[in-house]
Amino acid sequence: MTKTSRAAGAAPAVSVLMAVYNGESHVQEAIDGILAQTFRDLEFVIVDDGSTDDTRRILDGYRDSRIVRLHHPQNRGLIAALNTGLAAARGDLVARQDADDVSFPDRLQAQVDFLGSRPDVGLLGSGSVFEAEVGGARKMRRVEEDPRRLAWILLFWCPLQHSSIMFRRKIIQDLGGYGKDDLFVEDFALWSKVIRSSTVAIVPQVLITRRRPPESITARYHVEMGRAARRVSLDNLRWASSASVSDEHLDALQAFVSNRTLSLPDALALDSRGVRSTAVRVLDGFWSRMGFGPGDHAEFRKWALGWMGGALLKRSHKLLAKSTTATGPEKREGAKLARALALDAVRMSPGVLSSRLGASVALRALMSRA
Repeated sequence: MTKTSRAAGAAPAVSVLMAVYNGESHVQEAIDGILAQTFRDLEFVIVDDGSTDDTRRILDGYRDSRIVRLHHPQNRGLIAALNTGLAAARGDLVARQDADDVSFPDRLQAQVDFLGSRPDVGLLGSGSVFEAEVGGARKMRRVEEDPRRLAWILLFWCPLQHSSIMFRRKIIQDLGGYGKDDLFVEDFALWSKVIRSSTVAIVPQVLITRRRPPESITARYHVEMGRAARRVSLDNLRWASSASVSDEHLDALQAFVSNRTLSLPDALALDSRGVRSTAVRVLDGFWSRMGFGPGDHAEFRKWALGWMGGALLKRSHKLLAKSTTATGPEKREGAKLARALALDAVRMSPGVLSSRLGASVALRALMSRA
């Protein structure tokens, strides 16, 4: 590994960490976004992970003394590159930046101010704008702001954009950095550990533009990412339930409640009995594990059951649609499963029927022939 260092001096308040591999299409815009930040007390740690395109030439064009360049002679992968950069970072706070995303000029200042006022928060994200391609349609994405609700959602899937994250360096280093075995889900796996000992929060503003170019890891390996996320989520649910629920029931709950891609045959292969009782046991175990006081338990429980009920109803709707195009036993069993999930949804949270759409979805599932 070769290194070009920032001039010696006091450690900066923030280390911005970016790994790049063959990022010639977008890396300049990503770098310019960090160098244009209104918050100036930073170092920008850039790890070139063995790029073979014009990335190195683009990096050579910068002379900003805040840039710390690290270079892997050969490609070692995102996790190794991030850990290389993390080991070199000197700031008490570390902000992640992906090479194909762009940070708004006030991003770092907003996050530094938030963490300064909330010493209990160890990891902080933000809202984002999704832009599939430069100049294309833009879609706003906001994230649940309540830290307890956010921690609950993190049991099932990762709602946080990696490029929006700022964390306290010591917390992540004490956890061993990014897990070498967490390929494709290095962020989800690490944040899942953080919530067990520290608060994860969100700055309500939209602070980054996020992209998914064809060459990105997400675009190329979305199937593998889904499998890896399933593993992390199952570990989370085991932890929350203190291993008092079988893996089969936990996997079924995760499949029906999360954003996991699920075919009709895959859904029918799951043990869908006791989804509602599994949900309640995980919920009560989570509350105990997190050490939350009894004060807001009833309110949180109502919200979490409503969140799961809404997710079950959506899954019921999708499976019912798939069963209508199926044939033979799959058609009948698919409708039966859709109906069972709709019933569980209503029993967990009658409020799912309060909207016209929710009532319509539930009615179609409950009246379906099985």
